[in-house]
Amino acid sequence: MNWVWCLILFTIVGFNIIDLIRPFPIGWDDLGVYMNFPRQIAMKGALLKGYTGQAYMLITSLGYLVANSATWAMFLAWWGGILGLWAMYLLGKKFVSSEAGIVMAAIMYGLPMIMHQSFADMKLDPPLFFFVVIGFYPVFRALQLHGDEKRSVPSLGLSGIFCRVALAV
Repeated sequence: MNWVWCLILFTIVGFNIIDLIRPFPIGWDDLGVYMNFPRQIAMKGALLKGYTGQAYMLITSLGYLVANSATWAMFLAWWGGILGLWAMYLLGKKFVSSEAGIVMAAIMYGLPMIMHQSFADMKLDPPLFFFVVIGFYPVFRALQLHGDEKRSVPSLGLSGIFCRVALAV
């Protein structure tokens, strides 16, 4: 049964990669904000004044800086969703089982809301999901290490860093 969920998950991810390869963004949000701001950041070489939430757009702007290509910028934005899949699998594997982690990741990535944001409109919600989940993972780990104070403090510090990045996204 585990291989069926892996097959479903890899099929969805494969279709998303195929849909991702296009010369320019197709959605209004992409053209106006999520791909335009990184292009503007790459052209100016600095953050845009008066706009918040540009932390992940810095990563996306690398596509314009390195390859001068919207496809590469969309590909970098897409990786936030893949990292969110990995975080969901990691959370399910840690607290339930490996198969539950794969099922959780496949169901989450198969939701129409997530699928639309992973191939049509490159929004910031999948990367934000990754940073939130990976921010709470060290908290859960620290709660498991409740008796060992020395080992739980670095976990809480790491959690704080990831939660700060989530707030910046």
